[in-house]
Amino acid sequence: MSTLPIDPPSTAAEPLDAADLALLHRCRYGRRIRAALGYALFGLFTLFALVLAALLLDAGVRRDAGWPIALLVLCLAGLSLYVWRGLRRGPASRRALDAALRGELRKSVVSGTVDDFGPAAAPGLRYTLDGERVDVALPYWNDITQNPDLGMRPSLLVSRADVPVRLHLLHVLPDSQPLLLRAEYPGTPAAVTTDAPMEAADRAPTRQAGGVVRKILLGAALVAAAAGFVMAPAFLLAAVFAAVAFLPLPGDGLVARATHKRVLTGEVDETIGYRTLHLRGNDMVGASMEYNYRVGGELYRVAHLGAPGRPGQRMTLEYLDLGAGGIKPLFVRFDGGPRLEA
Repeated sequence: MSTLPIDPPSTAAEPLDAADLALLHRCRYGRRIRAALGYALFGLFTLFALVLAALLLDAGVRRDAGWPIALLVLCLAGLSLYVWRGLRRGPASRRALDAALRGELRKSVVSGTVDDFGPAAAPGLRYTLDGERVDVALPYWNDITQNPDLGMRPSLLVSRADVPVRLHLLHVLPDSQPLLLRAEYPGTPAAVTTDAPMEAADRAPTRQAGGVVRKILLGAALVAAAAGFVMAPAFLLAAVFAAVAFLPLPGDGLVARATHKRVLTGEVDETIGYRTLHLRGNDMVGASMEYNYRVGGELYRVAHLGAPGRPGQRMTLEYLDLGAGGIKPLFVRFDGGPRLEA
């Protein structure tokens, strides 16, 4: 008995549309600040490593605390190399994003049937379409403005299976996995977005989380200041923590001024989860999950307590649109269940 051969997934080149360009603008948002922070971290790690290495030149220090200091020097040197690895490829990635925004690059649209969905070899996602593997980098979770092969590895990956999908891909660097712009599932009903008036309850979580962030930063400043009496460069780190603590958090002003929010309703096609440190209310949740839901082809980052939504469930997401800064989730609900703070 013979079996019919499986057709490979088809690939077509298309120009970037308005939704693609909006996503690239969001990916590029704050890139200069991130690059400056990367160079600052590289400088701090290198400086501390050199200062500690210089201490090892003293025979008394080597005798009393040689091994702990040597181990710390190695850790700091490793962190410096890791940060430099990303910074080294940053200019090429940023030039590619700029070229895409000028309309000089086209995207590839790969169409096929989903056989499998899981983690890629590098941080990212792997789709198996009609027997062929397609590795992709994910916006926000992969470092698109530095190196698309660097980023966080997902802890939860679930998608619709044995259904058609269209992957919109942009090759940022020729030797790196492409950026996944959208993943469209043609058989899923279209998502609907409407506007609704803001309520007082919509603003409360943002105020509480902002207070917790500032307390943590001020606590870190005190610890760094105490360390400064042993290593003087730590005073500089304490000043940075203290200054950042009094800066307005992203979206704070918009939440306070907003009169309307957006409400998205649609079926979940993919659920992708990452373990992160997440703040909620007056407490810091340790290793909590931050979920990403694919609805209507787009990916929405939502951190909430409770069980995650699953492919096929109907999701209602209330959020604020921050423009190039992305979205500010407020509440989420699945299949008419409880309204969860996001």
